[in-house]
Amino acid sequence: MVKKVFIVGATGRVGSQAALDLAERGVEVYAGGRALDRLPKHENITPIALDLAQASVNELAEKFQGMDSILFTAGSRGKDLLRIDAFGAVKAMQAAEKSGVNRFVLLSSMYVLQPEKWQEEPLKSADLEEFNIAKFFADHYLMDSTNLNYTILQPTGLTETPYTGKITTEYTNTTQYKNSIPDVAMTLAEIILHPEWTSRRVIMMTGGDTPIIEAIAQ
Repeated sequence: MVKKVFIVGATGRVGSQAALDLAERGVEVYAGGRALDRLPKHENITPIALDLAQASVNELAEKFQGMDSILFTAGSRGKDLLRIDAFGAVKAMQAAEKSGVNRFVLLSSMYVLQPEKWQEEPLKSADLEEFNIAKFFADHYLMDSTNLNYTILQPTGLTETPYTGKITTEYTNTTQYKNSIPDVAMTLAEIILHPEWTSRRVIMMTGGDTPIIEAIAQ
């Protein structure tokens, strides 16, 4: 049973909502971020000051002690891709192993592991190549260079639209490549809570008609 989760990037749009979703389910959430006043507030959430760009692996490992899972949702939104999106993720993975935390869930992005797709729509017009490169190396490091029990979630574009509770993990020619942020956050929460269905998987997701819990169990 998952009791304690550390979220790296808990001030972000997805991370903050995932923290609240997990806290509402009774999980002890340790919410890491630079701006403590922006961290989500809940009786089950403990705010933790964390500057990912500056933190060493040893410093991160100290913060991760005693956790059941690490959820990495940090992102620089294109401003510091190497230090946050790529190497920041790698440091968190190394720290998880160093601290004895085996479960690591990583928020990634659509087709990050398929570079041949980057010059096709909808990615081509989104001008995401440098972002995808950073995420490509982070995803591969997690799968190929650690022994962590990982899940990588690769959603399509994020939108600030209401929660639907329904997604799909299969893309078709009629797919609308958009996810509501609350749907992505809840999907991450369910992944954390259900390692028996999601361990060592890369899960793609976009808006759809299947309840989240059913979609990730497929």
